[in-house]
Amino acid sequence: MAFGRHRLCLLAPLLAAAAFAHPLEFGQQPTYADMPPAAGAEDIANWIGAPYDAANVGGSGVNADGGADNGVANDGLTYVRQGGSICGQTFTTGANPDGYRLDSITVRVAEYPDNIASIANGTAWSLDFTNGPVIVGISKVNGTTLARQSQQWFSWGGIDNPGSGQAVNGPGSAITFTLPYTTYLDPDTEYAFDFFAGRDSQSEFEWDGTIADHYAGGTAYTRSGTTLTPLDGDRAFSLDLTALNAPRPAFSHPGTLHTQADIDRMHDKIVAHELPWYESYVILRNSPYASLGWPANPQQFINRGGADPNNYTRSQQDAQAIYELVLRWQVTGSTPYADHAVEIANAWAYTLEGVTGDSNASLAAGICGYLFAEAGDLLSTYPGWDPADKRAYQDMLMRAFYPANIDFLWRHHGTPWSTGGNTHYRLNWDCFNMEALAAIGVMCDNQAVYEQAIDYFKTGPGNGRIERAAWYIHPDGLAQTEEVGRDQGHNMTGWHSMTRLCQIAWNNGDDLFAYDNNRVLRAVEYITKYNLWVDPPFVFHRNCDLTYTESLATGGRGALPPMFELIYNHYVNVKGLAAPYAQTAAEIVRPEPWPDTAIHPSQVDWLGLGTLTFTLDPIAEGAPPSGLRAVRDASGVDLHWWGSAYATAYNVKRADRAGGPYDTIASVDAVNGSETHFTDADVPFGSARFYKVSAETTGGETTDSEVFEVSRRMTAHYAFEGDATDSAGGHDATLHGGSTGAPAFVAGHGIGQAISLDGIDDYVQLPKNIAQQRDLTIAAWVNWHGGSVWQRIFDFGTEIEKYMYLTPSEGSSMRFQMTTSRNTDGSGTVNAPKLATDEWTHIAITIGGDTVTIYQNGAAVASNTIDGVEPLFGQPFCYIGRSMWNNDPLFNGVIDDFRIYNYALAPAAIGQIMPSQPNIVGFILGLQNGDPGADVTGDGVLDMFDLIEALRLWDE
Repeated sequence: MAFGRHRLCLLAPLLAAAAFAHPLEFGQQPTYADMPPAAGAEDIANWIGAPYDAANVGGSGVNADGGADNGVANDGLTYVRQGGSICGQTFTTGANPDGYRLDSITVRVAEYPDNIASIANGTAWSLDFTNGPVIVGISKVNGTTLARQSQQWFSWGGIDNPGSGQAVNGPGSAITFTLPYTTYLDPDTEYAFDFFAGRDSQSEFEWDGTIADHYAGGTAYTRSGTTLTPLDGDRAFSLDLTALNAPRPAFSHPGTLHTQADIDRMHDKIVAHELPWYESYVILRNSPYASLGWPANPQQFINRGGADPNNYTRSQQDAQAIYELVLRWQVTGSTPYADHAVEIANAWAYTLEGVTGDSNASLAAGICGYLFAEAGDLLSTYPGWDPADKRAYQDMLMRAFYPANIDFLWRHHGTPWSTGGNTHYRLNWDCFNMEALAAIGVMCDNQAVYEQAIDYFKTGPGNGRIERAAWYIHPDGLAQTEEVGRDQGHNMTGWHSMTRLCQIAWNNGDDLFAYDNNRVLRAVEYITKYNLWVDPPFVFHRNCDLTYTESLATGGRGALPPMFELIYNHYVNVKGLAAPYAQTAAEIVRPEPWPDTAIHPSQVDWLGLGTLTFTLDPIAEGAPPSGLRAVRDASGVDLHWWGSAYATAYNVKRADRAGGPYDTIASVDAVNGSETHFTDADVPFGSARFYKVSAETTGGETTDSEVFEVSRRMTAHYAFEGDATDSAGGHDATLHGGSTGAPAFVAGHGIGQAISLDGIDDYVQLPKNIAQQRDLTIAAWVNWHGGSVWQRIFDFGTEIEKYMYLTPSEGSSMRFQMTTSRNTDGSGTVNAPKLATDEWTHIAITIGGDTVTIYQNGAAVASNTIDGVEPLFGQPFCYIGRSMWNNDPLFNGVIDDFRIYNYALAPAAIGQIMPSQPNIVGFILGLQNGDPGADVTGDGVLDMFDLIEALRLWDE
């Protein structure tokens, strides 16, 4: 955070970095109650608990104070804790013919009403937030073997959790885990659920139960790997089940990369010998993988890295062979190719157990996982594939790949703790494993697994999260990518996988291509532009522990992989948008080849043949321009938009009011410039401007885009009048607390209320990207109660190396810092007088151009130049009262009237937003008398625009 602290981090042992990482968050926490939920008609429950510790699961029944069978002697079979036994319970579903949906699981922290043990043998618990998840595993049971159905993550903690403590009898709280991912259960089937405490977690609880057998449909157990060891007795639990009244929703097959409609299109084009499809089919026909002579080479373990010989490339080739053989059958109807694909698939289905090696095994799990899953899905409709063999193939995917994929994505080989951050592993590692999850979910008809891939794209803790993958949106609208400063081979490969994930989602009703105003297209156009030898803008970027300086990497530049048909055809020929750089690259690479390992073994990291599989007929006409956005600073407005397919130029139109009239102020060349942005420098300070864009095409001018307003205004306002609503923009915040409850509301500054943060577990989370502006003002009334250094008034960013924060004290001063780097490069700071304690102080931060100024009680107290970065980096985490850094203390004090403006307020304007009641008469007198304090527009001229601006600020 501070430069000095960065230097200390570099000198400290790596293990000490565990405290620095941004907390791992998984989007859901348990809820707590004194009593278990009432059981519904379809629910399964055993809510009988032990009267004393030795009568819990694994106990002897002897309730002797300090005895060998009392207290800690039983903990190994009852505690959910890091490093302890994995505790679980089997159960049997009912006979509802369409099965069930499992909605939640409730268990209880042990409560012993008759325990006579001393406190030394008492029940301990700690359910406060720690930087690691509790993982709920759900499996089918086959004897003593578990077949994993899903693993679902929960962050420890949550409002009103029992906190930490130890007592003879325990707190007895009921803990409910509402499953975030849709989980279906078959009827009349034995299942199991268990808990595993994730890395770096000090949380624990003793799971209540009894050594008596009260539930006939299952048993308590512990497990090692996939082998369970039954225990005498049952644990206390209840399962909230919904009986389905129709067959559960199923995925269509094929349904990963290609649908049946895609297959039919390919077939028709080949029959007609239509180009470029037929030309691409000839490439398929000549591929060695699509040959009846391709030999299967199944392995018990796929190995990548470590002591054993690598065999992952040959494994990927077999998956490629399945894919190409099936594709050849699908488009021609020639069954011998499908039969040979079945032979290879079956050989792997009954042989492969898992993936091994060093950390590179995670790459193998992702790449091989997606290849085998997508190939198997394409084969799944072949009538000649015996259902039992197909089931074995699905089991292989869930056995060999899913556990490795899911483990890597949340744990990243421990690097969130060992390297000080959650971004050690690069984008392509995450993307391969995300894609594997989505493909396995579809192929295995497992809704929960598919949903985990979609969720990770939106909220995951690593670089696969889209705001980290495309982490910086430049004023021209393009998004700088996570690996563009590494080398272009890895950079392109990661985004190829990301777009395949988007295609799988698209085929199953989820539009990740369009997510966050087409953020994927922003990134792909950026990297393709660079690899077409046109230099894009660049901002310094570094990950959590990488020590080399990143600039636009030249390694591999210009080597275009076979990834562009998918991207180009989706955005242009499905949605009618312009993707000029992807289009140019697609035309250069067309027809896309099959992967040739003679060129490089990594060729089989992709499937190839995209000209055959993804090319579509040209759309009749493009969509009108859309998605207008703008960033504004003192020099003007940078406007960008989504262009129209086949446009030759764009007309930029501007008005002073939404209803017009509009004047055409520019014509942007879409053919030679290939750009969809425009800078309007003619925007006076206080004015609002309204923009819309149309496209010129060979068929004439399109309709106009939607109108986009650009004005200087307050974009968020949290008055904290008993809640966390935003009265300015509707961006309501979320209150977070813990064992002490939710944050309280107390008397605020002046009149009304304010939010009180206790410094223990209270903070406020604002919606993501709340302050992604070129220029900015953040202001609030703050009453700090003091305490440890490095508390946060606010902290907005994406990780510990991309953030901007304000701390009331770093020891000797208040500090604002903004950075895109783990270390000092790409950072800037402003130090101001340390915030006074136990008194109200108005604090404001303005960012205008490269100048950052801190105000206290309306007076500028510090200013500095920060010219390395603007606050346009991704901001998935926007906190009041909490730091990006896990070891920093939470804010202890009261905050009122928290405001965000999309411009840098002038010094006089800061004073106008402070009073609880306006002094309009005094302001007018100051304006008449030439008082510089009346220059609220900051343009150096006292005129009516100052009065208009002052009235507007007061009205807010």
